[in-house]
Amino acid sequence: MNGQIGGGFGGVILGSHYWRAPTPPEAEWEGDLARAADMGIEAIQLRVQWAWHERVEGRLDFAEVVRLMDLAHARGLRTVVKFMLPDAPHWLFARYDADRVGPDGRVIPATALSALYSGIGPPCFDRPLVRDKADGFIRGLARATCDHPSLAFYSLWNEIRSTPYGQCACPDSRRAFESWLRARYGTVAAMNAALGKDFGEFAEFRPPSSTNDFTSALVWRTWAAEQLVDTLRWVRSRVREVAPDVPVVVHAGMNNMVNAAMGDSTCDRLNAEVVDLFGHSGVFWAGTFHGYERIEGRATRDEPTWRTRQYILSMQDNWVRNVAAGRPTMNYEVYGNDYGARREDFGPAEMNDFLLTSLSEGVKVMMFWQFKAERIGLEAENCGLAELDGTIPPRGEQVRRLAAFIREHRDLLADYRPETGRVALLYDQASDMISQLMEHGESGQTGSTEYRYKNNLKGWYRLLWEANIPVEIVPTESAGDLSRYEAVVAPALLRVSDALRPALLDYVAHGGRLIADAGFDSRADNAWARVHVPGREFAELLGLASGRKQLHPAPVEVLRSPYGPLPAGDWFARLLPGDGPWASRQAARAVLFAFNPGSARYLNPAADFAPFYAWWDRWTGIRPRWPGLRVRVGSSGGRPVCFAHNLSDGPLPLPAKGAADLLAARTDIPPDEWVVLAGQ
Repeated sequence: MNGQIGGGFGGVILGSHYWRAPTPPEAEWEGDLARAADMGIEAIQLRVQWAWHERVEGRLDFAEVVRLMDLAHARGLRTVVKFMLPDAPHWLFARYDADRVGPDGRVIPATALSALYSGIGPPCFDRPLVRDKADGFIRGLARATCDHPSLAFYSLWNEIRSTPYGQCACPDSRRAFESWLRARYGTVAAMNAALGKDFGEFAEFRPPSSTNDFTSALVWRTWAAEQLVDTLRWVRSRVREVAPDVPVVVHAGMNNMVNAAMGDSTCDRLNAEVVDLFGHSGVFWAGTFHGYERIEGRATRDEPTWRTRQYILSMQDNWVRNVAAGRPTMNYEVYGNDYGARREDFGPAEMNDFLLTSLSEGVKVMMFWQFKAERIGLEAENCGLAELDGTIPPRGEQVRRLAAFIREHRDLLADYRPETGRVALLYDQASDMISQLMEHGESGQTGSTEYRYKNNLKGWYRLLWEANIPVEIVPTESAGDLSRYEAVVAPALLRVSDALRPALLDYVAHGGRLIADAGFDSRADNAWARVHVPGREFAELLGLASGRKQLHPAPVEVLRSPYGPLPAGDWFARLLPGDGPWASRQAARAVLFAFNPGSARYLNPAADFAPFYAWWDRWTGIRPRWPGLRVRVGSSGGRPVCFAHNLSDGPLPLPAKGAADLLAARTDIPPDEWVVLAGQ
């Protein structure tokens, strides 16, 4: 795309979702779009729901969509048209076999959801009949909009994800699963050997209705995540038939850094390969989302420990940038207000934190969820930048100021790239799934993100983020040659794949520094527990192997560590004696830690990390920088650029001498404020 986004719309786009029928009503469109344009919003998203526009089978009506596009164009706004296929028409379920079916054989009822108001759904898109019925809607919407002068790009799907664990095991899904098994294993004998099973034919592998069988659950949910890629390719192919030159995008709802691996399955790495721009919903919580009114570990100012949670904003953008592999990235749902209708409104500070973090991580498209809140259902009164009566509150006024900043420095921001990471933080989706199965398999709590892998992944990122150590989150499947990194961190890498194993060993053999924590290489590809932990090659490297239990549920007893109080089960000093208070075993180039740094809620907010950073500096030579600040350094057109956020209690000096603050012309940084510095 040569740096251009949306048919010549280059640079950085600041946009917002606007319309999801039936809200806002037509009487408010002109006034709302005028206010959005005045605020500095440059693009609006239209969620075009299948049910709303094909109420009678075969009778398509996109007049409202075109009218909104006309109104947007008159105000100088670009439009993003989203195909809301899961919001299926009532006639689809009344006349045809379209339902999803759980692994236990029960129909998963189609119903209205927070994102599906006009119709019900979702149907099963593994069913050829459902795809056939949707083809007309996809092509019809593309034909009605592809030549409109306001069109920036098409969004192929809303939050590409497979949820809940029980979807879908209908006969068509099972046939698709069987085809996937054939392609993966070749023969039934090979599959049985790989998984330790006794099937007579592929069709006998039924999707498991429980998570007690870790191996079957892992295989099935891996398929479920990868099947979404096929769904995306199908939608893209239909759009391309009509509009071959319009860019297409998609975003993950909860990306792999924050989702529940088994119950909210998706594969960001593979989905990103299908589209021109890939993005995510920029969640502001580091813990489990229990409901709109109860969110754990919030990175917003109403939580006393908000400073220690800010890493979660950066972490998601960092990951998406790396899986996008050079293509522009999106923070596709920047929350315009709190997700709880009864919680305190966001203020200007949250708008700074969300937008400036994304800009610092090189994001090029930022879309608010949403301009005005809904009036019905679960999302009533949530997330609007503007109030329901159209007035613009302080958070909206701050967006206006940030939009002016983006316009003034568009060229610099368009060319901006964060510095290359010195440390690789490995992400392994199989280890993520296995960890959740180990801790929640018996209870079946597949929606929880409270488990060791997610905790450790977040804990390690926070350790590096707070020290301003440039890090890249790297999928293990595409890790390849790791030699350009000065250190590789493998959080809770329970499974070391056959492809990754030689890459890690080669990295260490040639002088790289590898850090892994408890449970490293403790599970095989099929989720079986290894007899010796870690495997033979790594055991030789460390001079250590243990056949004893690892990642055992924590007992009540509490020990002390440099990270604050940790449960004894998370602090294996007695199990693996070492030469330091927190290094269980250290070889010249590899460390197997005895602790899990994600413990006590992704690191104790009050913990003193000084002992860790002192060791890290000695061992890697990568020194923590700018204490009290969170700084992201990069460059644009040969000019150094840095974004700095003061997370201390007092003012701090600018981190770059001779650089000018483009945001507010500050000469120092007050507590909790931001500067954007550019050198000559």
